[in-house]
Amino acid sequence: AGSGTPSCSSICLRYSNAYGEGQPTEGAYCNVMGIFEQQKERGEKLTIVGNGEQRRDFVYVGDIVEANIKASSEYKHPDNHPQLFDGSVFNIGCGKNYSVNQIAEWIGGETINIAPRIEPNETLLDSSAFQEYFDWESTMDLEKWIGDRMSKQKPVSREQAEERLEYLNTELAHERYWDGWSIQGMKEEKEWL
Repeated sequence: AGSGTPSCSSICLRYSNAYGEGQPTEGAYCNVMGIFEQQKERGEKLTIVGNGEQRRDFVYVGDIVEANIKASSEYKHPDNHPQLFDGSVFNIGCGKNYSVNQIAEWIGGETINIAPRIEPNETLLDSSAFQEYFDWESTMDLEKWIGDRMSKQKPVSREQAEERLEYLNTELAHERYWDGWSIQGMKEEKEWL
């Protein structure tokens, strides 16, 4: 900066796949959990791209909020670590990644695989620098959060149940089933409906 021009300190936080209450279930910023959640609510099969073994790092929105608070609190005292606010970029992730198949299993429901896309096979952010400087860590367990979230899901609507029952009756009449369930499994589901 020239003389008399104030300098501008900054820090950048780069998040892995964010999830949590209010997560998008459609659109450009919707991740696999939002897509699966929407499909489950509609009574649809969970769509898995490729073999489902692609792995993603997820971070809970509450942990993101805490990271932002820690960064902004430290920013109020930049003299403590002036090098942090020279445009440094910090990763914010949980430090573990999970396969799409794991996410689908935790959410529950039937799945269908579609053709693979060009996408990274694995994402995993290293948040150790942010953890070191800001005494922060990801605290939410993804599997627990999904379990808690799914236990609060509304039951399927009557219309969804009727559509599913019609589908099962058609498949049972022909004694075939294309999406991986056994005839016995179909009969049990029909009884339940």
